[in-house]
Amino acid sequence: MADTRCVDSGLQLDVDLMILEYTLYQATKARLEALQAETGHQKTDSTRQILIFETVLRLFNTAHSKYIKTKELLFNIKILELLVLVTAGSAEDLTESHVRDLKKEASENRTRRQRWAKLRRAQVQQPGAVPTPSQNSLTHIIECQIYGSWDSQEPQGGVLHDDLMGTLFGLLPRFMEISAEMASIAGEPNAGWARIASEFMLQASLECLRSKMLTGTSGGPSLEECFAWGFINDDDDRSNNDISQRQQDLEIAIKELFRRESEYADEILQEEKPMWTDIRHQYLSEFSISDDASANSQDWRLERLTAKYPPADFQDTLVDYIESVWENHNEAFGLPILVEIEQGHIKSLNIEEKDFDEFMSKVGLRKNSSNVLTFNFTGYKL
Repeated sequence: MADTRCVDSGLQLDVDLMILEYTLYQATKARLEALQAETGHQKTDSTRQILIFETVLRLFNTAHSKYIKTKELLFNIKILELLVLVTAGSAEDLTESHVRDLKKEASENRTRRQRWAKLRRAQVQQPGAVPTPSQNSLTHIIECQIYGSWDSQEPQGGVLHDDLMGTLFGLLPRFMEISAEMASIAGEPNAGWARIASEFMLQASLECLRSKMLTGTSGGPSLEECFAWGFINDDDDRSNNDISQRQQDLEIAIKELFRRESEYADEILQEEKPMWTDIRHQYLSEFSISDDASANSQDWRLERLTAKYPPADFQDTLVDYIESVWENHNEAFGLPILVEIEQGHIKSLNIEEKDFDEFMSKVGLRKNSSNVLTFNFTGYKL
């Protein structure tokens, strides 16, 4: 039977999109299974599935360069990217073009963290400003003292030009984006999420500070940049007009993660959630150290924090969170149609049981002895 998809461009797009969504689902599923397995077989299969998806994605982008991907599709791609980078520490399973895009994004994200920190300081220090729970003078003074204690020991060697893409600092924005988009579905995050996010900032800080001490170089993300997450009123700031509308929408969604809700439906508060303020400050306070602390004292503090917050334990917690988000998202928006067919139904189209069997017969699909879908050309009718 000849492939006639190209005769109808609309049909080709539909089919290619179904294949893209299917391979993305399988790659994510294989990655999660590999993380839970004790053998190397699942790791090999995970790499294979990711490479298949990367190939399909590249071909899809070439064939449908003007197609604007849906928020749901982009969300699931972000899930896979975060899983790959947070568990491998590198992008070995991603294509060169994919890696290039992620590197650019990581660099832009650092600029946004620096902008956040600058606005936060300016708003706190603004004469006559009414302090919010996250910006009271005592909290701000303590934060600045903690930042200053570590900045004062900044190595004076060469400037560090680290690739931020595979670092925890580089992955934090992706985590926040996923959390913000999930909050629009499941409601505002709770204290459990705030602790995961705060430990993410702590782990990113440990990684950045340790890198500076080991290499004797400067210029990498500071402690302040790692903890530069929370609510700020930047509605009057116009310095972000050069970013895309999609990114601006994401920035707004992320800001809403931290906005304090009013008890009145028609009131919008320009304040940070006290819950986030308290938990974030708790984790930041772990870096409290005297202003004149030696490099050895700082190194000892990092070792103590690493023992108190084992990176491997945090990775397990983070993967569990990502998996739950992925499953909740699939439940909210449905599985890819080819995945549904594999499972013996198309619930998204209300095709089940006998109707599904009839559908399978009409389109010439059947499962072989290995439970793999194949075309039954004998029964296929044009």
